[in-house]
Amino acid sequence: MVEVSERAAEVLRRSVGAARRFEAEAGIRACRGSSTIDFILATAPEPGDATVEGDGWTLWVETGLDGTVDVGDHDRLVIR
Repeated sequence: MVEVSERAAEVLRRSVGAARRFEAEAGIRACRGSSTIDFILATAPEPGDATVEGDGWTLWVETGLDGTVDVGDHDRLVIR
């Protein structure tokens, strides 16, 4: 299960809001990268992704990721 901190929700709202100016279905997807968890722009979830929605944003989370989405240095999203 993934939770989202208030700071991360604000970053998600700003990021998704900007992306939706160009693509109405835009959201953010959290997925495993080569050595980290990546947060990428996407227009739809992958099969099996969990959906977390907030005020003005959608986050799709790859199966198996758990923790709290928070904000690190320079407004970078992380899972703790």
